[in-house]
Amino acid sequence: MAQLMKTKNAAEIASMIDAEIRALAVHTTPNIRAIRRKYSRQFKQANPAFILDLAKELFENYGYRWVAYELLRNHEPAFKRIGEAELKKFGRGINSWGTVDAFAGILAGPAWLKGQVPDRLIHKWAHSKDRWWRRTALVSTVALNRRAMGGNGDVPRTLQVCRLLVDDHDDMVVKAMSWALRELVIHDADAVREFLSQYEDILAARVKREVRNKLTTGLKNPKQVEIRPQRVTDAKDFYDILSDPKLHNFPVHPESVEIEKEFLRLNAEKRKKNLEYNFAVIYDKRLIGAVGVMVDQFRKYIGEIGYFLDSKYWGKGIAGEAVKLIEKFAFNRLKLKRLEILIETTNRASERVAIKCGYKKEGVLRGKLLNKGNYFDGFLYAKVKEDN
Repeated sequence: MAQLMKTKNAAEIASMIDAEIRALAVHTTPNIRAIRRKYSRQFKQANPAFILDLAKELFENYGYRWVAYELLRNHEPAFKRIGEAELKKFGRGINSWGTVDAFAGILAGPAWLKGQVPDRLIHKWAHSKDRWWRRTALVSTVALNRRAMGGNGDVPRTLQVCRLLVDDHDDMVVKAMSWALRELVIHDADAVREFLSQYEDILAARVKREVRNKLTTGLKNPKQVEIRPQRVTDAKDFYDILSDPKLHNFPVHPESVEIEKEFLRLNAEKRKKNLEYNFAVIYDKRLIGAVGVMVDQFRKYIGEIGYFLDSKYWGKGIAGEAVKLIEKFAFNRLKLKRLEILIETTNRASERVAIKCGYKKEGVLRGKLLNKGNYFDGFLYAKVKEDN
């Protein structure tokens, strides 16, 4: 790749990326992102000015907006150069929900979080006549409060932006206001309640409803989460979910729908032998994942819980609800005394689920987990029935 940089300029590399994207048989976000990741790896040591030029080419000449944003965000030296001028350049043409959220979530919010742009700029956007820039101001606060983006919670700056737009009832702004406040709940629920109370007569009904739902149930729009025994006819749904690269932490990735069917046909025998009890997770009448418990065959009072969800449903509290349901089944129906959850040490989202469900971290099991031929360390979380 060093040789490539010597012989090709940013415009030529952008043309190569465009050709690879155009050559894709299926133009999905995961497929396009795989190409972006390849180039991010190859250009890891590239000069930041080169990465900025490459992102500009992709953005201005090919319309690959989010690809350009991710290229910058995943090259730390280049990202550190993102300031007001660069945001103005890369923010040109935002005119939809998707373009705003990509710009604010990948570039603007993280740059603000890291102190690369001042509060004044975000407030300027909040005062814009353009609904999309007003939405951008609110969505930029998400980075301040989402741990996955490096945020540790910033109540004053988040609420300051929310106050600037508290009486804005444009639908796109209202939805962003709800999002901004919901992200803050985990850090300071009392401050969010106080904000709702203070502006009760001004805030849009949607904001009040969704944020109060989040405060009381952990979900924006609570719908019943159910589990039921898995069926062979679920094979296509499970195959599609597990084919998502985002589920790389989950150790099972069926090679075909037929192989998944064979796995599902074994469930009845596993139940009969008291080995495993596997359930489909149903949300809003859709199959969106699985949860199960495997009984320790040497200590039959111990079970191990496993779960996965379609990535489109992450961050909604659904995994936690599914864990609670399988836990109830394991303690009450199977009469187990102890439940364990083993989690790859890099899988922070799954770890948060265990913590929220009251499981206690008991240690690290080195080389315990096998995934795609490689062994990984795992956190051991556990709960005994008396903890409930």
